[in-house]
Amino acid sequence: MVNRVQSVYEAEIVPLRNAGKTVVLIAHGNTNRALIKLALDLSEQEIESVELPTGVPVIVTNREWALVSDLGLRRHQSLQKTPEYLAWAREFAGSQRG
Repeated sequence: MVNRVQSVYEAEIVPLRNAGKTVVLIAHGNTNRALIKLALDLSEQEIESVELPTGVPVIVTNREWALVSDLGLRRHQSLQKTPEYLAWAREFAGSQRG
């Protein structure tokens, strides 16, 4: 799956991210997994440990990923509610205002 997604990722998504743009993608499970692997440069072993529940949006920053739940953002591993995340969340929310 990664091979099929990589050309689109590199041609369409990377330039937008490099320009500081917010990119919204709607995709299915394995495509999401491939995008996360590419965006975060994860190894095969690392991406195998990523669990993506059906129907739960995912936010990917330059360094990490998170699941969005009904209760807010639930960080992967031990990153929940870190000062870095809170600063990022404030910045992200501000960038969404028109």
